[in-house]
Amino acid sequence: MAGRPPIDLNQKVRDLLKHTIDDRFKLFSAKGDSLASHFNAGSVGRAMCESDTWLSNQTINERFRQILKPHFDKPWEYLFPAENDLPTGERARAKTLEILWQVRHNITHNTGFLTDSDARRLTLMVKARIVSGETLSPNLNDLRYVKRFLVETASHTNDRIGKRLADLLTERHQDDPTLFVPLDLANSISGSFQKSLTINDVVGFI
Repeated sequence: MAGRPPIDLNQKVRDLLKHTIDDRFKLFSAKGDSLASHFNAGSVGRAMCESDTWLSNQTINERFRQILKPHFDKPWEYLFPAENDLPTGERARAKTLEILWQVRHNITHNTGFLTDSDARRLTLMVKARIVSGETLSPNLNDLRYVKRFLVETASHTNDRIGKRLADLLTERHQDDPTLFVPLDLANSISGSFQKSLTINDVVGFI
């Protein structure tokens, strides 16, 4: 929703680090300079989340599927599923986002000029012929549409992540009721996601 604050991902990683011991963080590689810059803040989550880029559906899928998976179990569902992945209801959004990643790459690295490889990638994505040698020049309406899509996608994705995080923490508390006080953590994640979330039948307050 408009006005919703960004989710502090590093805080959510920190919450999971305190209550979950398995291989869910194996895809993260914190570099020395990142560790050093966040050492004084004591933020392990920030060092892990900000030490690398998140610039493709594949990268985002891999990390979130690991972070939010059941304890010592197979990965969670895809946030942005490809054509043959689940859930099917998220495929259209994922496809649009994948195209935007490619357009962003093209504008950032080639100032909008479509190289042959850029044109081939976009042709495969949009299922229409894209001619190399042209230059992408988004107008104001294009930018407005992209902004609206990204705001709606962020809100929708945060809702999915918040619900799954609450379910995961419920699983952990049921495994070991001494790990944490459900109300405290329910309030914490509800405040972060600006939505009431429930841990083990305890409803958090915003």
